[in-house]
Amino acid sequence: MLCGRKRTLSSAPWIVALDKAHDAALVGGKAVNLFHLLAGGLPAPDGFVVTTAAFRAAGESRGILPELAEQIAAAYEALGAPVAAVRSSATAEDLADASMASQYETVLNVDGADAVREAIETCWRSLGAGRVQVYLEQRGIDPAEVAVAVIVQRLVHAEVSGVLFTANPHSGSTEEMVVEAVYGLGEAIVSGEVQPDVFRLCARDGRVLELQVAGKTKAIWPGSDGYAPVPDDRADKACLDYDQLQLLRRLGQKAAAQFHEPQDVEWALAGGALYVLQSRAVTTLADTRAHHR
Repeated sequence: MLCGRKRTLSSAPWIVALDKAHDAALVGGKAVNLFHLLAGGLPAPDGFVVTTAAFRAAGESRGILPELAEQIAAAYEALGAPVAAVRSSATAEDLADASMASQYETVLNVDGADAVREAIETCWRSLGAGRVQVYLEQRGIDPAEVAVAVIVQRLVHAEVSGVLFTANPHSGSTEEMVVEAVYGLGEAIVSGEVQPDVFRLCARDGRVLELQVAGKTKAIWPGSDGYAPVPDDRADKACLDYDQLQLLRRLGQKAAAQFHEPQDVEWALAGGALYVLQSRAVTTLADTRAHHR
């Protein structure tokens, strides 16, 4: 771009690599957060973003144009054509006062370029969902001003996954962290279909202050179509050990330091390695602290 020239939306790219996804108007809040995580050296899976310019070019049809289909196929092949996770990243998403967590669509276990394109269209159409419209109205956000970018990432073949709050969302205390964990993919927590194990940790030294082990009888395993049983000998056991909790605590500290505020982090554990899938501000802390005064 020439110095001094204002980029118009029509000239904006339709595909942006995740490690270049720093323009919130083009890639949405979720992708920008992932960009900052990668910039801070945190372990997020590789991927690319189908931008808001592509969304607007599709118009009301929410259908992928042939030129965009070619670009998606090329970007997907360059990624290694992996099984993918496809997630929305709207311009009114993962903001400080409106996280919109779980409002838009996420499509997991997406295999093949055609399936990726279909998943992108599913994410685009989620802007019209009733729950999204109500959420936007309650927060005074004009739906006409919202555009949906879509993140396509390499799916982490998670053995265990979940959510980490770097401050206790129930008490507001920044001296505690809370971890929720299930077997397989974290969508089982997001959907409410599986009750997770819950660990309350001392943020300073990692001591386990409280442990609630749930009966996790089913999971969404990587590569599976829907839920499948958890073996009986694992269902009633904690799905994280002490060392894994310490890895999570250190990951949470890095994420909070990167954004300079407490974070709600989605993570996955695979083959002994820990990955961060999303991170957003914990938007409920102010209300929680007021309630506990």
